[in-house]
Amino acid sequence: MKLPNIQILRAIAAAFVVYIHALGTYDVKLAVTVGDPMVDLGDLGVKLFFCISGFIIFTCSTKLSGGFRSSLDFFVKRCIRILPLYYAATSIYAFKLALQGKPPSLSEYFSSLLFIPYADQSGLMRPVLGQGWTLNFEMVFYVLTTLLLLSRSRLRYHVLVASLVLVVALNYHGLMGSNAGAVSALSLITTELLLFFAGGVIVGMGAVKARALGTRPFGKLPPLVVALTAVAVAVFAMATLRDLAAASLLFWVEWVCCVLAVFAASIPDEGVPGFGAVLLQPLVKAGDGSYSTYLLHGFFMGPAARLLSFFDIYVPMQWFAAVMVLVCTVAGVYCFKYFELPIQRVLSNFWNARQETEVTQQKPV
Repeated sequence: MKLPNIQILRAIAAAFVVYIHALGTYDVKLAVTVGDPMVDLGDLGVKLFFCISGFIIFTCSTKLSGGFRSSLDFFVKRCIRILPLYYAATSIYAFKLALQGKPPSLSEYFSSLLFIPYADQSGLMRPVLGQGWTLNFEMVFYVLTTLLLLSRSRLRYHVLVASLVLVVALNYHGLMGSNAGAVSALSLITTELLLFFAGGVIVGMGAVKARALGTRPFGKLPPLVVALTAVAVAVFAMATLRDLAAASLLFWVEWVCCVLAVFAASIPDEGVPGFGAVLLQPLVKAGDGSYSTYLLHGFFMGPAARLLSFFDIYVPMQWFAAVMVLVCTVAGVYCFKYFELPIQRVLSNFWNARQETEVTQQKPV
């Protein structure tokens, strides 16, 4: 079941990331000091993405009965969903770097493709395609879900949430290692960001119960309004709790706001009638293409900023960022329609046909 409000949240999360990265591009390419933004919308966008991902994965996998075949089917289909575009974008960007005389090493290239995290000199996770760092967290979540789908227990999602909390706690206490090598890679991908996936799973379990009870958690208030209000509260909190002494409080405010936003968006409603519904449709489509928007936006910002610099055209940074959000969103929608969907259909049909063949061969004659 497709939930339009969830897609709208995905569009907003992608727009947040693009907007902040556009400001950074403006700073670097045009040699204009932007300064530290009051609100790191990109950070909030990633957290919202992770929470949505937790909900979506719960929704997709809860229909599976469990066992080896279900587990394998889940993992393969997640790979079909994220790998083609990521591999293409990473390879194109690696080629671009090579043309610029700064090619990534084979180790960096294949580590990026295999989601093996590694840090740069500043200690930050930096795959070949920079924004691919979030996919390393996604893969941790997918692997844990895949392992737990081996079980047919009704408690497997409770165990999934507990597992995410556990690995974060182990990392927090320094038990994931901090030395160079493979052990330290675990410390890069077991940070507190995994708790937003856990929040999404909790939302999924709560939404199932809410639908079963037939209740309206927010009364007559439209769920989309609640979701957008929760996001707005998170933005306000980021602007007012920037003091490092309040970093822990800010994290949990963001977590609660993201969980509330995704929960509200997960509640089916009658939608917005009339002209309002027409206005929201582009946002739903933008949500469909949000993965493409997220991965590809860097390919548009740099050339756009270079053109402005070359022709000595002045554009206020806020306008530049806003236009980049629009351009990258449109590009994401078209990439989803003409690249992501066709490849996913081909690979999914191949995988489903193979599964059906194996089931037929295993049936007794």
